[in-house]
Amino acid sequence: GSGPTKLSKMLSKDNSKKFTVEQARKFRNSFFSAYPGLKDYYDDTFEKMQKYGYVTAITGRRMHINSQVLGLIKYGHRGHHQDCIDCRKVSAEHREAINFVIQSSSAELLKLSMRNFWREIQSDVIYNNVHFVNTVHDELIVECPKKIALKVADRLKYHMEHSVTLK
Repeated sequence: GSGPTKLSKMLSKDNSKKFTVEQARKFRNSFFSAYPGLKDYYDDTFEKMQKYGYVTAITGRRMHINSQVLGLIKYGHRGHHQDCIDCRKVSAEHREAINFVIQSSSAELLKLSMRNFWREIQSDVIYNNVHFVNTVHDELIVECPKKIALKVADRLKYHMEHSVTLK
């Protein structure tokens, strides 16, 4: 999500070679060329920010866009010029919106998977000793007897893949 200026600084910091803004721009453009769906997602997120004033995660949870940023977008600031303070505000809000949709959707899918799995196992005594221990990003840590571990893993996998139907 970084623009060419920030990307050049990041690449230069972690390398003995200095990366110019132009090199970073070329790298960024080649990345988006290799993954055109990602560029479409970035652009679509910006359009939703502009049109609705919010972005939506997979189950409908919303992140409302800062009203000051919406005003800046209305007057043509798209976040492309990093030497412009207003553009940096727009760019930061755009990155936050992109991350919100991805991270919130991931969390929502995980919670739905847990809920659906839990509902399923409540009616079967074989699962009496199954316990959720923790979640780490997009993983569930479950404690269960070894003899049913594969069955538990299979059911969890099923619910993680089928809790929501994606377009």
